[in-house]
Amino acid sequence: MALTKIIIERKIKPGMENEFKRLMQEVLSRAVHSDGFISGETLQSVDDPTLYVTISQWKDISFWNDWVNSTERKKRQEEYERILSEPTRILALRYE
Repeated sequence: MALTKIIIERKIKPGMENEFKRLMQEVLSRAVHSDGFISGETLQSVDDPTLYVTISQWKDISFWNDWVNSTERKKRQEEYERILSEPTRILALRYE
C-alpha cells in the first residue's frame, strides 16, 4: 500500500458559495466513514474566491477508487456539476 493524496480543484459559479459549502460538508462527512480515508480539507483561493481545492489523504489509491466510484460519491458529483463553472480537476499523488 502507498499513501495517496487526492487534490480536487473546483471552480464554482459566482453566487453558489453557500450551496458549494453545504455539499462539500455533506461529501466530507460521508468520506470520513469510507474505508481507507485518513483526512481531508477544503481551501478557498485568496486570489479567486470561486476556486476551491480539496486535499484528501487515503491509505492507498484503491480506497480512493472505491470511494470515487461509489454510488454515493457519483450522486454528489452530479450535484457539484450544477454549480461548477468548469469541469472538476482531480490529481492523485502517492508517496514514494
